[in-house]
Amino acid sequence: SVMKGKRIEIIPDACAGCGICFAECPRKAIGMDNTGSGIENLLRNDSVHQNQNMDPVFVAFCCSRSAARAHDQAIQLEHRIPAHFKMVRVPCAGTVSTSLILEAFSQGAAGVMVLTCHEGNCHSETGNRHARRRVDYLSDHLDSIGFGGNRLTVKTLAANMETEFVQIAEDFVRTLQET
Repeated sequence: SVMKGKRIEIIPDACAGCGICFAECPRKAIGMDNTGSGIENLLRNDSVHQNQNMDPVFVAFCCSRSAARAHDQAIQLEHRIPAHFKMVRVPCAGTVSTSLILEAFSQGAAGVMVLTCHEGNCHSETGNRHARRRVDYLSDHLDSIGFGGNRLTVKTLAANMETEFVQIAEDFVRTLQET
């Protein structure tokens, strides 16, 4: 990104589309083809609210290059993903800002996961570290206000880890249902 007058603009030839700058910008001055608002709209429109049976809904923000592919592979191989588990595909886990996580909770999510690439394997180089830092920060604050920091977690996955995706999802849902 570059300052152009009083506006920040993305240089298209230099942009990898990871969304880290979007998530890191403290004043929301950087936009990425409505990435953030598009995800927020998805959260609002994709039944994050508890369903008719009042079952809790769980949201997983998944890196499109790793966890989202593992999710898709799990579906294709007909693995059972926990009921009421909503996957939100993001360009990079680095796109997931604290405000997107809080939006998921405000829309009724019982738990939120951010699933990133493994350390040293992030296409954006640092997206996974930014995501982990944000989740750790927010989890500590959620704990301090009594909201339950365990309702938010970050895990790493590779694209070929469909069985692990299902296991991570099941473990997260089970842990939160037991508390």
